[in-house]
Amino acid sequence: MKRAKQSHKRIQKLAAESGSNGKSIDKLVLDSTLEQLTATFEDVNRKLDDVLAKARARA
Repeated sequence: MKRAKQSHKRIQKLAAESGSNGKSIDKLVLDSTLEQLTATFEDVNRKLDDVLAKARARA
């Protein structure tokens, strides 16, 4: 959870700084990075769901 919270804070900071510093990050770079992060989080959630289902089946 700690790493997820740190990632969330970094994403919020990136969003805030990318527009406020007058040197916006290239939108394609930002979108690509966010898409990769989303895919990663979705994969993690699928794996967690699998482990949870196995734990419930054993209970």
